[in-house]
Amino acid sequence: MILFSKPRLLCCLWLLASINGCSLWPEAPAPAALHDFGPALPQHEGLPWSTAIVASPDWLQDTGIDYRLLYARPTERRSYTLDRWVAPPAALLQQRLNHDLDARGPRLRLELQDFEQIFARPDRAQVVMVLRAAIENGDPTQPIPQQEFRFEAASPTADAAGTLAALPGLIRKAENALAAWVRQLAGSAGRLERPLQPTH
Repeated sequence: MILFSKPRLLCCLWLLASINGCSLWPEAPAPAALHDFGPALPQHEGLPWSTAIVASPDWLQDTGIDYRLLYARPTERRSYTLDRWVAPPAALLQQRLNHDLDARGPRLRLELQDFEQIFARPDRAQVVMVLRAAIENGDPTQPIPQQEFRFEAASPTADAAGTLAALPGLIRKAENALAAWVRQLAGSAGRLERPLQPTH
């Protein structure tokens, strides 16, 4: 009977594992793929605000790509493990809404209240985004115009790739609806003045 000391036994196991081309320890999982909202598409008329500021509640400030199974557990939010946003959704949306701007326009403030993929059944899903919009009109004596918007876009596939594929249409809907709202307010009020910037 051959007895091995512990160091010699570990050395033999390592040698056997190397010969067989396998490892004694599990491999680290592959890192999640990181995504943004894609390149900004040019607007025909540009966006009618001077800047857009987007906030979100605490539970939307991580980088998970969230989904919800309405047919199974409708109150549970889940996140994909192999795909994530490169930054929180509010930060990505703010970046997208700050291009092709009108320097004379008002300041647009948004709260991203919901942003997720919703499964009505295992093979059918849509991406949903809910925004609360407000315009700073530069006049503290006047009420601040506010409006809630809900945008939906069908996911072509029922997975994380379906969310990413639905994004261009969803973002375009949001841009067009917000721009139409701001232009309508500007037309009804004559013009929306941009608030004065603080001096230092």
